[in-house]
Amino acid sequence: MNYEKMTKAELIKALKSLQSLNTPDQPKDELQRTMHELQVHQLELEMQNRELLETQQQLEESRNRYADLYDFAPVGYVTLDDKNRIQEINLTGAAMLSQQRSRLIGKPFITYVVNSDLNKFISYLRECKKANGKAGTEIGLAVKGGGSIEAQLVSLTIEDARKQATFYRMAITDITERKRAEEALRRAYDELEIQVEERSTDLANAIEALKSEITRRRQAEQEIRALNEELEQRVWQRTAQLEAANKELEAFCYSVSHDLCAPLRGIDGFSQCLLEDYADKLDEQGKDYLQRVRAASQRMERLIHDMLNLSRVIRTEMCHKAVDLSGLARIVAAELQQTQPEREVEFVIVDGIVAEGDACLLQVVLENLLGNAWKFTRKHSRARIEFGVILAEMEGNGRPVYFVRDDGAGFDMAFANKLFGAFQRLHVASEFEGNGVGLATIKRIIQRHGGRVWAEGEVERGATFYFTLLS
Repeated sequence: MNYEKMTKAELIKALKSLQSLNTPDQPKDELQRTMHELQVHQLELEMQNRELLETQQQLEESRNRYADLYDFAPVGYVTLDDKNRIQEINLTGAAMLSQQRSRLIGKPFITYVVNSDLNKFISYLRECKKANGKAGTEIGLAVKGGGSIEAQLVSLTIEDARKQATFYRMAITDITERKRAEEALRRAYDELEIQVEERSTDLANAIEALKSEITRRRQAEQEIRALNEELEQRVWQRTAQLEAANKELEAFCYSVSHDLCAPLRGIDGFSQCLLEDYADKLDEQGKDYLQRVRAASQRMERLIHDMLNLSRVIRTEMCHKAVDLSGLARIVAAELQQTQPEREVEFVIVDGIVAEGDACLLQVVLENLLGNAWKFTRKHSRARIEFGVILAEMEGNGRPVYFVRDDGAGFDMAFANKLFGAFQRLHVASEFEGNGVGLATIKRIIQRHGGRVWAEGEVERGATFYFTLLS
């Protein structure tokens, strides 16, 4: 029977079959027993041989796995003898030195140490031998082509079984990139220290400059505070002086008014007496002279009153509140219509116009503007007077623009700059009565309200007066 080609299971089955033949119930001669025992022994040997082959195969596979792990490890492995010669080196270690592994075996490892680290490496080997254990260092290794790498060595010293020879097993790690990174980090750290020192110096200088600036500003603030106090004192003094001067001026105005108006009233009264008591003794020319004297004295008295009113507008204290301009305009219009009920004048007043300001002064504005419109439309059989508001001023500052428009005599725009001057008139007194103070009064009131006033017109096509108020 050929046992070599049988599987292990078949061998075990055959062995059991042969053993079952060796029983006391079946007597055999001596030769047959011997043959039987030899067959059993052969079968056992074949089984043992088969197990040895399997074990050898497993050991070979294990050695190959170890060789792969050894050769392709991320670090280099080197074994040196007691004379510093390379006994073993893995592929990673050979690649680090840029050499073929076969050419490295038997060569002194020290030949690959850079010159600057030779003494360091020799001292390291001595230290490893004395320590009889694990030790580490960092050296430079020369590589093929003239370059070098930075390597970290970790060595383990071992002895053979008879303790007659010493071996060094080294793990080599390429730390070139780490060294470069450390060097770059060191340089960056040095540069950072320099920059920090420079910035610290700059910061110290800036702090000193800031302290100086703070000191200077404090001194300036103290000076400004002192100047403000002095200015407030001066303003208070000037205000007191101005109030006193205004009171004196007001008293003077009333005094002058009284002193001027009394003679004027006397001139007017005595002229009237002459006309009434001595009419039969005066010719027509004399009567005309007396009428002119009376008219001049009355006009002079009106001028004095208007000047006083203009002075009061400038000096009066303002009381700001919401003012119903539409309501005021209707009151003024009604009063004007009562003076000449026979006239056909249409008043168009927009409802709900409200503004912030002094009610008394704004009433004066509307009385003058609507009164002028009433006066300058009297030569038209039918007239139209409007009061309204435009929600946004033409200049675009967002203020509402109020206006009074009429279709009366109008004016020449070439003389518009004279409209709001005191005692300036664009029409002769014989055509339209007045003394040229009304528009000047309007301008002063609007200015005190933080606004402005202007006009547009055309001869015999009417005029429009615009004004704004501070919101």
